[in-house]
Order: sequence, then C-alpha cells, then structure tokens
Amino acid sequence: TDIARIQIPVPSEEIQSRVVAELDKINELIRLKKEQLSDYNKLAQSLFYEMFSNSIENENGWETKKLGELCVSKLKYGSGASAVDFDGNIRYVRITDINEDGTLNNDIKSPNIVDDEYLLNVGDIVFARSGATVGKTYLHRKNNIKCLYAGYLIKATLNTKMVLPIYVFQFTQSKYYKDWVNLNARAVAQPNINAKQYGDLQIPLPPLTLQQFFAQRIELI
Repeated sequence: TDIARIQIPVPSEEIQSRVVAELDKINELIRLKKEQLSDYNKLAQSLFYEMFSNSIENENGWETKKLGELCVSKLKYGSGASAVDFDGNIRYVRITDINEDGTLNNDIKSPNIVDDEYLLNVGDIVFARSGATVGKTYLHRKNNIKCLYAGYLIKATLNTKMVLPIYVFQFTQSKYYKDWVNLNARAVAQPNINAKQYGDLQIPLPPLTLQQFFAQRIELI
C-alpha cells in the first residue's frame, strides 16, 4: 500500500533518546503547571467562601437579584458556525472546551464564519446550556486571545455598577450554584438549562466595595 512505502527518517538511537528525554521534561512541566493552576482555582474558591459564605445563605440580609436583572442586555445564545482548524487569530469557544473549573482546554479551533455580535468582551460570562457540561461557566479575561462563543453557550454581559464579573464567576463555582444546576437541568434526551432559567438564577449581592476587595485579592492570586 501507499502507507507501507512512506519513507521515515530514523535518527541514531542517541538522538532519539535525547528527544524522548526532552519530551519527558516538557510533559512533566505541563503536569506541574496543571497542578499549580488547580491549586490557584482552589485558593480562589476558598477565598470566595471565606468572604461570601454568609451572603450565599443570606445571613447578612443582602439584596438578591436575578441574573437577568444584573445584565445590561438579554442573555444571548451563541453562533452556529462550524469549528475549523485554528487560524491563529480567533478561538471558537464551544461547550466541550470548558473545564470543570471554568478554564478552557487545549483543543483550540476557530469558527468558519466570524460574526462580530458573537465576540466575547472582557467580563462576559458564558454558561453551558446542554449535555454533560451543562452549568459550566467561562469568564473572558483581558489576557485571553480574541474569542467567539458557540451556539450551545449562553452569554451574560453584567452591569458592573451592580455586580463584578469575577464575583459572579466564582459564585458559579460554588456548591450552591452546582446544586441549582442539578435541580434545574431538565433531563429529556440530555440535561438542559435555557436562557430564561439562567436569567432567573438568584444571586445575592454583597456591597460593591466588598466585591472590589475580593477582585483585588483574586488579582493577586
């Protein structure tokens, strides 16, 4: 067959061993980096509970508002574009790209059609609305590449005069939120939470000054 006739260059055993050793070093660095990022995420969530556990239980009597009331516009579904090889410019954020901790995986693709209305701005949060990843969230930060979000995600653009995106994002990492997701994900063919349901999510509002202090501490992390 054609495959059997492919010529494969074979470097010396010494060179192959050096290449394998370098790749092992790289894999170990990747493993350590993932552990470090996981520790940072755990620290951020621990800080959230330290500062706001009372607000979740509403022991302080702080105001509570629906997510939809905290947004500057209606929650919006994403693009229906197809995923293609990464073009080096715009990342297509799909529902399967979001990890459990709200980070993005390394399977980077681009959309085959770029529509500016689906580009993410700093502070936008997207919610996964269907399937095994339902309820997962991603906060778009200033150090990320330009991103466009896909159709199985729902975008919330928050009114920062009322609530800070980092507070809402960490709220979505809490047990309270995960319990809400489990309660509201209607299993038909697969779990699903639509824009209206997300819009009705009740979020306690600590004073904005306290949220800002929280954001500063997260920035240090």
